[in-house]
Amino acid sequence: MVEINESGLRKAMQQIGDRILEVDRRFRAEHAGEDATTLEPLARQAFAGIGVTLTDQDASSYAASVANRTDFEFRLS
Repeated sequence: MVEINESGLRKAMQQIGDRILEVDRRFRAEHAGEDATTLEPLARQAFAGIGVTLTDQDASSYAASVANRTDFEFRLS
């Protein structure tokens, strides 16, 4: 059994969030404005590198946000 206190859980979630935002920052710096259909598999690959799996819907929405240079809201579940 693994026990995680609330403080430890918050810290872990913050670290995961920080890693996601760093991948997002780098991905956008390299690919902003490119075609969304070509970005979708690249985005999946970039996030998979840190253990994050994007759903089909999220991959499509994220790629569109990068292509259009708009914000994307990440939700951890």
